[in-house]
Amino acid sequence: KNAYALSVLKRVEMKLDGCGIDGD
Repeated sequence: KNAYALSVLKRVEMKLDGCGIDGD
């Protein structure tokens, strides 16, 4: 369960970073 959550979180972070929503 933890590994899956971490994997999803990583993908979400990458998506946000890629979309530029994070403002980076």
